Amino acid sequence: RVLPSLAELYHTGRYDLIYGIALHGGFNEVAKKLRLHLAVPKHSRDSEYWKDPRNVGRELQEHMKCLPQEMAGRMPSSVTLAKSGREDLASAIRDCGGWIFNAQRLGLRFNFQRRDLGFWNDLSNVQQEILTYIDERGLDTTQLPSLDELKRDGRSDIAFAIQRYHGGESVFAKTLGLPVRVDTRPQLSLEWLYNWSNFSASLRKWIEEHGVADLMPKRDDFIQSCRHDLRYASYKHGGVEQVAHKMGLIYVGEEGNAWWLNRWIALQASKLMLEVDEIHHARKSKESYKPHLSEPIRKNRKKKQNENRKAKQFPSIERDVLYNPNGWGDDDDIIVVNEIHPS
Repeated sequence: RVLPSLAELYHTGRYDLIYGIALHGGFNEVAKKLRLHLAVPKHSRDSEYWKDPRNVGRELQEHMKCLPQEMAGRMPSSVTLAKSGREDLASAIRDCGGWIFNAQRLGLRFNFQRRDLGFWNDLSNVQQEILTYIDERGLDTTQLPSLDELKRDGRSDIAFAIQRYHGGESVFAKTLGLPVRVDTRPQLSLEWLYNWSNFSASLRKWIEEHGVADLMPKRDDFIQSCRHDLRYASYKHGGVEQVAHKMGLIYVGEEGNAWWLNRWIALQASKLMLEVDEIHHARKSKESYKPHLSEPIRKNRKKKQNENRKAKQFPSIERDVLYNPNGWGDDDDIIVVNEIHPS
């Protein structure tokens, strides 16, 4: 048995049930109490579907049509989506740039609850807000979410209050006696990565360690290497295609389009030719860069160079030179047979 979705109730005109479910904690809570399964859209099981930001925006806009009129033009929070039975959509927003990115892209305002003046200065208020957030999200109650996690989840109001009024992340966590959720994966501060020079340097280092030279990594590459910080920051800098253009990297684009492969191969071939040319010039200019020549060949070449040098010093003498095949030593293995002095 399945609990009807918010969209199904909305389109059938059962606004009374929508209101009643909201009073009883939302679709998840009601489904648990009634021992029903949530109605899950077919495409929510398709991970490929959520990789396209256009699909995320389209689903969000469709869902917002079912929300109360006062929510028009406002970005719903992750908790609102979860209570509406759309945790799949909330997860997709987190994985596709976060709340700030999607709200700006769709021209939506944040639905922050208006607080009285001085509300965030009170430590007890901030403590209650973050504990409520942890409970509503179903997170581990023995750990605090990081400031970056709060910002990605659309709760930059809490993050701002902790940073501005309560000493920052570490001081606030120590006050509450809870550790900050530690991400063992290498993550950098989003504020630090919002600086272009920091971001571009970090991305080039990632490409050297995990990627392919001169190729812009895709969204899945960041996810597989657990570098969500670089993934989120790339949205801030205009998206992966714009970042690739700025950094002179090749953007792969849609699947099945192989034009980028030809361009990448041509670029690697040109770089290889330049390297070969540099090695060739270095070998020509320095004797030690000629290991491919055997010792007798190098010795013979040196003798010929000495002959040419002597011929230039004495241009009036023509010499017939005979080489002794057995050799008499380094200094006497050349015999001058005849010297002709022109009259």
